[in-house]
Amino acid sequence: MTSDGILFINGSPRRGRSTSASIIGHMRNLIGDSLRTDVVFATGCDLSDRDLVDSMIGSRIIILVSPLYVDALPSEVLELMRTFEENDLRGISFMAVFNCGFPESSHNSTAISICRNYSAANGMRWLGGLAIGGGGAIDGRPLSANGPERHVVRSLQMVCDSLVEDAPIPEEAFSLASRQFFPVWLYMIVANHQWKTRAKGLGVKKSLKYRPYQ
Repeated sequence: MTSDGILFINGSPRRGRSTSASIIGHMRNLIGDSLRTDVVFATGCDLSDRDLVDSMIGSRIIILVSPLYVDALPSEVLELMRTFEENDLRGISFMAVFNCGFPESSHNSTAISICRNYSAANGMRWLGGLAIGGGGAIDGRPLSANGPERHVVRSLQMVCDSLVEDAPIPEEAFSLASRQFFPVWLYMIVANHQWKTRAKGLGVKKSLKYRPYQ
């Protein structure tokens, strides 16, 4: 039923300017011409588009790359997955890659479990989920083997090599992806500074201290 293609689902509302886009772009570069790769954006997607469903059915592997929203999947991703579920997904492999703004990658566990259950309920082959913490450190820029995300880069190399060879993904890939980029205290200092800088740029810095429900 399926071909040798990979369909990437970008679950970020920021679409091409997102950390999810950076991860997908890096993976597509690693895969190169070994497998056909396509990308679908969950946000702004025409769920009635027959070409969308055909691209899903014509793929051997579906990889969801998404930010974490309140311990789960963005609503646009859920709508897309419901549309896919209306078709026969048996025989398709499914993998998830989640990144969250928290420094600890463990916050992604619930979302990965949701995807694992979705895979089982639809007769798909579950390839596993990568949990990446501190996604704000990437913030849409290209991944670098010399940057703080170097462990993620190594993990994605292992994943892509396994996908091309149709081999099991090594456990080391999952553990590497979950390593912290920075110590928590350092990440929080940088994150708070960026938050205040953005608020100032929007003219709402004073509003950060409001407590309307106190």
